Amino acid sequence: MSVQGSDGTTSKASTHFGWMLLPFISLMVIGAAIFIERIGFIADPVDPDLEFLPALTSTNQVENNQIATCLILVDTVSKAGTGNSATIRSALSDANVACDVIDVRNKTQIDFSPYKNIVVTFVDLDLIKNQINPLFAHVEAGNSLLFSIRPDPGLTLQAVYRKMGIQNKADRVSNIIGAKFLSPVLIGAESSLSTFTFLNHSSIPVQLDPLAKVYMTSADEFELPILWKWHHGKGSVVVINSDQFNDLSSSGILLAAYGLSNQAMIYPVINSWVIYLDNFPGPLTNNITKNIQEQFGRDDRSFITNVWWPDINSLAVKYNAKLTGLMVGSYAEKPTFPYPVEGEAEDFRFLASSLLENGGELGIKGYNNDPICAELSTKPQNNAKLQSTGVPAFLIFSDQLLGGKDHIRTIGPVRGDECGQIESLADISEDLRVLALDFDPDPTEGLVNSHFNEYSSGMVTVPVITTNYGQTNYELWSTINLLTTKFVHTNRINPNQVLVDATTDWPTLRAELDQKMLWIRAYAKGIRPTTAAEAAMAVQRYARASGVAAISGGSLSLKIDPFIDQGMYILFVENEPAAISGGSIEVIDAFHYLIRPTQSEVIIHFSELP
Repeated sequence: MSVQGSDGTTSKASTHFGWMLLPFISLMVIGAAIFIERIGFIADPVDPDLEFLPALTSTNQVENNQIATCLILVDTVSKAGTGNSATIRSALSDANVACDVIDVRNKTQIDFSPYKNIVVTFVDLDLIKNQINPLFAHVEAGNSLLFSIRPDPGLTLQAVYRKMGIQNKADRVSNIIGAKFLSPVLIGAESSLSTFTFLNHSSIPVQLDPLAKVYMTSADEFELPILWKWHHGKGSVVVINSDQFNDLSSSGILLAAYGLSNQAMIYPVINSWVIYLDNFPGPLTNNITKNIQEQFGRDDRSFITNVWWPDINSLAVKYNAKLTGLMVGSYAEKPTFPYPVEGEAEDFRFLASSLLENGGELGIKGYNNDPICAELSTKPQNNAKLQSTGVPAFLIFSDQLLGGKDHIRTIGPVRGDECGQIESLADISEDLRVLALDFDPDPTEGLVNSHFNEYSSGMVTVPVITTNYGQTNYELWSTINLLTTKFVHTNRINPNQVLVDATTDWPTLRAELDQKMLWIRAYAKGIRPTTAAEAAMAVQRYARASGVAAISGGSLSLKIDPFIDQGMYILFVENEPAAISGGSIEVIDAFHYLIRPTQSEVIIHFSELP
């Protein structure tokens, strides 16, 4: 929900919110360790226990009746900008920003007057050459304009570039490398752990007016401005001088740029940190892995039971994290029903029980790492019984193994969404509620089921964002972007990686995981450790959040209807809030504040707004 304008204008929102690993780890150790040494760990707030909300029905869905105050201009013909347009539309929809969309190929005259925010998502400004002067006049009168993708040099840009804060520019684009943040417009950007050199921008060489405020530059010797803000008359222009932000792994930078276009922005988030243990508890066999034998003098079963699990558990305790173990019972090519336990059942039972006793959760991975949907099976012996027989048999097995200690609520990673299985999964067991798919960053062709969603069957997707003990350059980029848009992080680690990767020893992987968890604690302040099921409960609240935000007299009000307990919001603003009523506020960084509403109306007071 974006809000802008000292005149008290209310912005109403839509009701659906809908490679270089070791050098990076070294920087992470230095940055995060200094941070922790300075402030120490802050205990997690004590939240009431989350519970699943009733499944969506026609009676508890909120209708979309809000008035759009945002206009997104798109070009549906050119491929340039297609991903950018889809990404920012997704990010703003999830942030409860109501927007209209106009295809400039089909509209010769555009009425900008109903809109406080205009977003240009295409590169060919000549498509709106007859509209460009009215557009900037609209901005000058007190509204905002965001270029979410770098425009092409051309006659139309030549006519208006000074109104964008540019003093001088080249009539060409250049390739520049990386991203360097000058302000924490993304959560975790202040860590300065990486320059994201995988980003290869096509950008216009520019020299900005000294009064333009730059938030991000390239990370090469040119330090070319990539994100800046310029005040034009009573309004503002925000420019992204890059063509790289075209999928959901970059959704945070687009949402932040939109936030800079407003005095303040408040939007719903999930607030959840999940650690999946894939193939849990691992292959409990007497096999010998050479490097494990050489380092620890143990076979695989002894290593998993006596080294890997105690280390993982101690890290969870150290960082107050919760673990979700996705169980695998057999690596056999042709498992039979009912399933046997491979290896020693007592070891399996000990590890599973230990995870539960420490506040974790158990879920289903499967028996031979095969999809639950038979049509996708890579093993020809599987058949249509795989889902209808296999999942119930696994539920019986886990119940017998653990004596009914835990109800299995999570299944994954699966690909059931590709063959129409999501809705039917809920029919197998009333306890099954969560799908742990792999996150798909593609906003145009990606599977929506691979995002954080809730379904009418009661199933909820809590996908996996990163899949390593450590963190690559790209994974860090995805992490800070999704922390910014949804305040969520999910990571999956696998004991098998220790046994099959002869190039990396366990102490190295353990140290990388330690630093990854340290980073989350240091820079995602206030994030809520959850199991997968608890994360699904938070996703429900995020998906159903609705409200209207307004600024008036130096205060921002958020009216939430209907009010749902444990809903969370992020306030994005450049000026520090002074006070709050109707909820609590926690500083994440200089731009982001975690809001925990306790009433249906939250009022945030400022000494001054930008």
